[in-house]
Amino acid sequence: ARIFFMHPGKTAGRAIQDATTKTDKVFVLGHDDRCDGLSKPCYVVLRDPRERLVSALAFKQQGGEWRGERLLGNTCHGWLMGKNLSTILADVDGLDQHCEYFQASPDKKTHCVFRPLEWWVDGHEDDINFLCFPELTTSFSALIAPFCNDTTCALPKRNPSNHSELYGGRPSSHGAALDAFARRWYSKDLELYERHCGTVKGPRQVYGNASAQEATVEKGPFGEPIFAWEP
Repeated sequence: ARIFFMHPGKTAGRAIQDATTKTDKVFVLGHDDRCDGLSKPCYVVLRDPRERLVSALAFKQQGGEWRGERLLGNTCHGWLMGKNLSTILADVDGLDQHCEYFQASPDKKTHCVFRPLEWWVDGHEDDINFLCFPELTTSFSALIAPFCNDTTCALPKRNPSNHSELYGGRPSSHGAALDAFARRWYSKDLELYERHCGTVKGPRQVYGNASAQEATVEKGPFGEPIFAWEP
């Protein structure tokens, strides 16, 4: 039997796809595809919406996929350049105009890195299997064990992610704005994350096994180490 992963933007879908190239039992769907868990085993990775949003904005600010959007006339990269997180979050109309944010609507018109997870869940929460981003290494290894081992299907190393331009050297100063923004535009995603992955209230450090590296990696608005799954 195969298992299927949905791929909301910035939820490690590319890392999972790269890790499972040597097995035909794990299939990662495209960004705009869904499975409902009724006819086939369906999985999705849940990520704290605040962390996911910051990752999406940094991704776009740095040029998008393979850093190539800046060369293709995409206006999102240019519009985000030179802006810090709080400034960006204060201009939802600008996000709509330049970055396909479209008020974070849970449908396909919103860019996949900003689209709420509720679009992929689509009323099938009881039938879909969830993995939590902070513990993805452990849970993914257990899941794929019947199909391949960590040697052949290992997730790529989780590397520090550069959000320095977005934070402007002061990550903690953006915490309140980020929290308020997420609760305004991603309230259902926050509730979904809390149901399956634990609380998101207040400062926390829940982003994986980072203790050995915390002294050398960038910290986010709530003191969390910032990592990204990169091939």
